[in-house]
Amino acid sequence: RHTIHQRRFELLNPDELCEGLNLSRSRAEGILAEIAGTSLLEEIGAIKAALLYTAIAEDPGADLAILIGELGFENLFMACSIFRHCHGISPMRFRVQCQQSWHQSQVA
Repeated sequence: RHTIHQRRFELLNPDELCEGLNLSRSRAEGILAEIAGTSLLEEIGAIKAALLYTAIAEDPGADLAILIGELGFENLFMACSIFRHCHGISPMRFRVQCQQSWHQSQVA
């Protein structure tokens, strides 16, 4: 998990990640399954989805395509799918909610 966080802005490939850790993929998957109950792909996606969530919340006016690229997602479809799986909402809808909240706080 620490290595994933360190490399969170890269396009992460589980096999390359394991190679960098000098672990077989099966061993790394086993460790992660035991301590977190997830797979490498799920963990990478969850970390990137959390980063995207924070980035949108901090700047709801930011260009989503740029944010998604900066966070190392493979493509827009993959980012939306992972974000929705982790947060139950699309990043676009979440951005609209953040924008509405921001405008309401300015009016109040």
